[in-house]
Amino acid sequence: MTTAKKTTPPSSESGASPVVGRPVLSCPGEIQKALGFSDSEFKEKCRKCAGKVADTEIWSSKKMQEEYRKTLKDPNVKTGADVQAEVRKSLASQGYMTVTQGTTDSSGNIKVKKQKGPCAKLKEKATEIHEKVHQDHTKDLEKKHGKGTSAFKKAWNDASDWVQDEINAHAADQKFWNDFKAECKA
Repeated sequence: MTTAKKTTPPSSESGASPVVGRPVLSCPGEIQKALGFSDSEFKEKCRKCAGKVADTEIWSSKKMQEEYRKTLKDPNVKTGADVQAEVRKSLASQGYMTVTQGTTDSSGNIKVKKQKGPCAKLKEKATEIHEKVHQDHTKDLEKKHGKGTSAFKKAWNDASDWVQDEINAHAADQKFWNDFKAECKA
């Protein structure tokens, strides 16, 4: 997962984004349980992470969706690599740096970068959920085209499919952060 980082995002972004596929973590108490937080630990995470941190993550994710959508308007963007390069170039021209927090390769292997700070486990879980969307999409492409085939490689690297997969993955991490905020209020 790549995110955009700049100065201060809008102070409040709310509302869950639709997610393609199965539910993420959506039952009351589910995030606390999934991350193994005691009641007091979870309350502390809510105090430190449910405000500006969660809002920043949601804002950044929505910004990334916007940037991915813009690449579809460029006829020279034909591959996943083209999409990524164009997104990074556009963000840099606006004064944003990009930070890759996780990756999923064409075999569906997920790597999540270790985070630091009081919200680290939450950020890692959001990245894991984001990358799981890519992993599931990779498996779907394998079923349709065959694992490692030239048809699979072409489909996996197709710009419009790449963009939609990124939009879906960013919707999943937005849902995680919105669910976390809701769980903190419960």
